[in-house]
Amino acid sequence: MSVAGAKVPESGRLDSLQLLRGFAAFLIVLFHSIHDVNELYSLKRGDTFPDPTALIYGIDLFFVISGFIMVYTAMDRGRGLSAASEFIMRRLVRIVPLYWFFTMLLLAVLFVMPSAVGHLSVAPSELVKSLLFIPYVDADGRLYPFLKIGWTLNYEMYFYALFALCLFLPRNLFVWALSAFFIGTVYINYGKIPDDGVVQAFTGKPIVYNFLLGVWIGYAFKKGIRLPSWMIGLGFLCVALSFFWAMYPAFIKELTGIGFHRQLIAAATVLFMVLPRVKEGFYYPKCFTFIGDSSYSLYLAHSFAIGAIVAVTSLLGLQEVLSPWLVFILCMVGSIIAGGASYLLIEKPLLSVSKRLIFSRKNK
Repeated sequence: MSVAGAKVPESGRLDSLQLLRGFAAFLIVLFHSIHDVNELYSLKRGDTFPDPTALIYGIDLFFVISGFIMVYTAMDRGRGLSAASEFIMRRLVRIVPLYWFFTMLLLAVLFVMPSAVGHLSVAPSELVKSLLFIPYVDADGRLYPFLKIGWTLNYEMYFYALFALCLFLPRNLFVWALSAFFIGTVYINYGKIPDDGVVQAFTGKPIVYNFLLGVWIGYAFKKGIRLPSWMIGLGFLCVALSFFWAMYPAFIKELTGIGFHRQLIAAATVLFMVLPRVKEGFYYPKCFTFIGDSSYSLYLAHSFAIGAIVAVTSLLGLQEVLSPWLVFILCMVGSIIAGGASYLLIEKPLLSVSKRLIFSRKNK
């Protein structure tokens, strides 16, 4: 299948997006590895390792990708109740089973080895809200579910619900409707805190603009807008530049006076990776696309891998003899292994079973 001279695989898969997904997941693993090793060794941010704060850029990138994918996969489908329900069902099948698995795994750890999860606790109502992707204020006053990294999935479900509603609109209006809604809600609720109301605080965060930027890039793609093939080089440049910038934002700002504008850089990275025309025979190494394929598993599994490595190191007092860098490397490698294993042994089987159970019934 070809659109405006750009070769798109018959499967509809864009390997450039898989590469970016893997890169985004890698940044999040890097963030938590540095953060947890710093805590284990009581290190100040920026002393032994770079300050990891800006590595949260991986979330910005994930959200831009998410917005693009929704338009890429659903824009050409039908409109109305049938199209909206099919879209929601496919997204739920993709997201829910693995998230519930790791949420239940964390609950099991809480009951069996409570010391391994520190002060973490959960009320039955909070567990239900976590499983249903309903934001609530946790014990620390933040909008985190029981499995804390699931806060991004709460936003994903928010995006899915709004996108599904927009499938009732004509194709030439739904992107504009999404834009008006997000800009309006952020304008009204910007700066609100949980004490002002969960809905207001949740919908007022500018991070939702990442999703909107991805939607517009996806819309441009589906409209056949393409850039010259050489501009893929700008995409790779954005990947490399954003990595260095996220690692050393203070240094670059001191050197250039320019801050790390995460949303704009994330949007530029996705734009220059997906809109340039693809030359015949151009492909990405399978090891990179595999990390992209397993990025969801990596995102959910890495905190368990890092937590286990840090807990064992602390329990055995190994931080007295092991270098922080060695434990950091163990966290990174262990996370990638855990993510790959989760993808092959848990995510893919769960996805296969879920699709058979739900879509086979629907087709009867």
